[in-house]
Amino acid sequence: MRSLILSFVAVFLATQTATAQFQFDPKVDYAAASRPDGSAAFDLDGDGDLDLAVSVDTPDRLLIYLNQGNGTFVNGGAFALPNSSSPGAVVAGDLNGDGLDDLAVALKDFSQVLVLLNTGGALASGGTVATGLNSRGLDVADMDGDGDLDMVVANRDSNSATVMINGGAGAFSPITLTAGLDPRGAAFGDFDGDGDQDVVVSNHDSRNLYVFTNGGGGFAFTLSATLPFANVRPEGVTTGDFNGDGLDDIVAAVNDPNFASFFYSTGAGWSGVVNVATGGIDTSTVLAADLDCDGDLDVVTGNETSSNLSLLANTAGSFALAGTLAAGITPEQPGAADLDGDGDLELLHGNRDSNSLSVHNNATCSGALVIAFRGTCPGPMTLTVNGATPNGNLAIAAAGGTGSFVVPNGRPCAGTVLGLNATVRLIATVRADASGDASMSANVPASACGRLFAQVIDLASCSTSNVVGL
Repeated sequence: MRSLILSFVAVFLATQTATAQFQFDPKVDYAAASRPDGSAAFDLDGDGDLDLAVSVDTPDRLLIYLNQGNGTFVNGGAFALPNSSSPGAVVAGDLNGDGLDDLAVALKDFSQVLVLLNTGGALASGGTVATGLNSRGLDVADMDGDGDLDMVVANRDSNSATVMINGGAGAFSPITLTAGLDPRGAAFGDFDGDGDQDVVVSNHDSRNLYVFTNGGGGFAFTLSATLPFANVRPEGVTTGDFNGDGLDDIVAAVNDPNFASFFYSTGAGWSGVVNVATGGIDTSTVLAADLDCDGDLDVVTGNETSSNLSLLANTAGSFALAGTLAAGITPEQPGAADLDGDGDLELLHGNRDSNSLSVHNNATCSGALVIAFRGTCPGPMTLTVNGATPNGNLAIAAAGGTGSFVVPNGRPCAGTVLGLNATVRLIATVRADASGDASMSANVPASACGRLFAQVIDLASCSTSNVVGL
């Protein structure tokens, strides 16, 4: 059971702070050659911290930035891509099941997604997957629950989306979904709560979203809903459980006027659109991430013409603009990752017309109890804890779902309310060091992935972390 707690994908956060205000340091810019586009965080060199990659053109290549262990970066070289391929969106994940972070990049003018495998500190071509024309909005997830990562991308000039099914070793089989007019983005999400990943595609010129339900096994998708917009056109799209009901919802970036537009899943259907003004100009990309360490997903939009990011704070499933961050000129798709190892999420993005990669350090959660998981499930995972009582004991609890569980009398921290349901059990205890930090590692089997929620209790102060799910 000890290993089950460490079966979460990528990096998650925890804290007692619940503020709607975000605190980010001024951006740090790294030179990124010509017209940077997609970017991703991944551990290239296996040192436990996250490095960066960004796609650029003339010439076409991926630029690598190596993390110095504190969230600052140095030049790590470049990986050459085919000439005139026009590289765009980039995603990271263990694509061939060897425990190392790989990359995939959409080659817009070649109608392909290129897989780049991590060989232990270097990248090597893992082959290409055929897509439609001008592929945008690449996403990655374990779509069919078989323990490996699949991909989906929208094909702007083919009015289609391509689902790429991983055969288990990083070799992908594509299937085509018919989309609306001028699709700009695609994303996975479990909208009906059946445990597999469905697909949403944003159709810019059709002014709607298409929702495709996964029929199981990954090969049978059915168009189950068309979600309309009145007078705006959707661009980027992403998903997440924004209101904590266990179902993934959808948010799209739209402009003229500029909104983050939300649709909430009911399990059997969808709410009407809920528009939240971004305060930016040409809102085109969108990201969901827990920025304030309160356990729910906030939203970030990239605003091309106003050259900034909008931060939308989540309060019980409702969103409001909480501030903006200055970006470079024409910011591209933002990403979020724990780049400095302190348990909260930094923001990163390329700036297409100022030839830079920007990193915004997150200072929102400073001083809070924060946990983070690193690694890809299944495989080696490490749990880190920051902000605990120095030299204090920590209890790691897990359950099969979220809820409101009160620690019973006779137990340490009796009366403390956890965000777990009644199946909660103690998995392990660890001891923090003199700085209030702790870590624990385990090799996680595929059977543990996607099935648990976890929380940490500081036994000295009885403070709790947020709940993190597989």
